[in-house]
Amino acid sequence: MKSKNNTSQLIAEMLKSSDGYLSGEVIARTLGISRAAVGKAISVLRENGFEIEAVTNRGYRLVSEKYMSAPAIQRYLKHDLPNPNVFRSVTSTNILVKEAAENGAPEGYTVIADMQSAGKGRGGKSFFSPDGTGLYMSILLRPQMSASESLYITACAAVSTAEAIEGVLGREVSVKWVNDLFSGGLKVCGILTEASFDMESGGLSYAVLGIGINVFEPKNGFGDLSGIAGAILPYSENSADIKCRLAAAIIDKFFYYYEHLSDKSYFSEYKKRLFILNHDITVIKEDLRISARALDIDEDFRLLVRYENGDEEYISSGEVSIIPTK
Repeated sequence: MKSKNNTSQLIAEMLKSSDGYLSGEVIARTLGISRAAVGKAISVLRENGFEIEAVTNRGYRLVSEKYMSAPAIQRYLKHDLPNPNVFRSVTSTNILVKEAAENGAPEGYTVIADMQSAGKGRGGKSFFSPDGTGLYMSILLRPQMSASESLYITACAAVSTAEAIEGVLGREVSVKWVNDLFSGGLKVCGILTEASFDMESGGLSYAVLGIGINVFEPKNGFGDLSGIAGAILPYSENSADIKCRLAAAIIDKFFYYYEHLSDKSYFSEYKKRLFILNHDITVIKEDLRISARALDIDEDFRLLVRYENGDEEYISSGEVSIIPTK
């Protein structure tokens, strides 16, 4: 016997594949269920953001969908990975993937959500994750690498996400070293890599890559974050398909680079998107704010800065934060 959720997913796929109306009788006969079960499944889909038109003697037609679904993302994916786990709302995609990692989940295990109630940013800060307009995803990785090399994952993710945004949404984005993407001078994406280390080997036991993107402008704006956070596209009720295509593109591009992580083929793409190079910045070390100029990055993605006294230093993400000087 089919579960209600599985039946709803199957009907959703049938409606997406149909060029017009699909009769309840055809759906029932194809799936081997009753007309009443079709009606209940349609109600479930509507509750989950699917706008479905019903016309007597013609059947059902999918008008639009508001929320992402696993089958929709899987349809666009090219890489052979575990099916993504897609939720309307979670506490934090990183938290769920870390729990799965501790329970032996395989590399590539992915959680994707339309909303987070406890989204995580760098340094323990909260990450604004409103309902419906953003894309929040975390991927489990089990790389064979040292702790010092874990920065490659974040840089690789930044390039992959930037290329996916440009390819799917047609918008150029730049990188603020090391883990934020900007568009129009505003932050549109944050990337957070959290690692678990093997105390005996000193290498990574696993890493959780978290990516949060403001795909659409929230209906009520960004509130206190106005002027800091921005979105790639204006507000839209019909956001699901675009976000599904974007999620699949990010996953495909990331694993393309990840399979060649050590050769750093993404380095040149990363460097050309850095907008702080040759600009004055403020380096934050603990409670100190130090004026400097960003000069370059090396192939380990460390930032070369020159302080006002003429001293130069390579800094890594674990030691500092960077704020462009206005």
